[in-house]
Amino acid sequence: MNRADNGPPPLGEGRGGGAPYLELISVIGHELRRPLTVIRGAATLMLDMDGKMPARNALEMLRMIDVNVEDMSDLIEDLLLMVHLEARDLQLFTEPVEVADLVAGAVDGERRHLGEHSVTVLGAAPGLAVDADRGRAIRALRCLLGNAARFSPAGSPVEVSVRPQNGAVRFEVLDRGPGIPAAERETAFERFQRAGDGAGLGLGLYLVRGLARAMGGEAGAGSRKGGGAAVWFTLNRRG
Repeated sequence: MNRADNGPPPLGEGRGGGAPYLELISVIGHELRRPLTVIRGAATLMLDMDGKMPARNALEMLRMIDVNVEDMSDLIEDLLLMVHLEARDLQLFTEPVEVADLVAGAVDGERRHLGEHSVTVLGAAPGLAVDADRGRAIRALRCLLGNAARFSPAGSPVEVSVRPQNGAVRFEVLDRGPGIPAAERETAFERFQRAGDGAGLGLGLYLVRGLARAMGGEAGAGSRKGGGAAVWFTLNRRG
């Protein structure tokens, strides 16, 4: 089968039979069941109270529902992104995007998952811009921030480094976690690579690289001086 580039094989190829897909369906089911269980529990409790739940408690239930709906929406969006990247038909709206705006949008969008992790941004100078699809670029950076929060000690700082590099802008997220072994830094960007506790779909870094390449950039991983991971992607610099 001829392809236009050297990207990964489509989902139906090179998987050694149906077993991996049965496992994938099982993982998707598990990841969807968790928020659905919370949503159903909160809704059932509110219904059982027959409108008599105190307003403060009802508001808390609604917040729980909202948070878990957001988690489900993110999961479905990631799956759809994967499908479009595999089919190489991802639609992009490329425009000039201020780097500071991009970073702020990613940090704000990932704030809930960052929890107690402080985020330090270095190098996002005013006027520095990239040619990119704003929403897709923010999604890529959110994936890196989410991974940093998940794999590093609670409350440890996370850094976002931004710097011009050979006609591009490099976005790098550094954490204080265990890092990615050198031998695994390429396979980490393959789809369905789940690390640590094995939770999630294992699509985060795959999406980062796919989105970066779709916008004319690249992605990779290294180590942070002093320990931890340093994962990056580039986008074409504006001007």
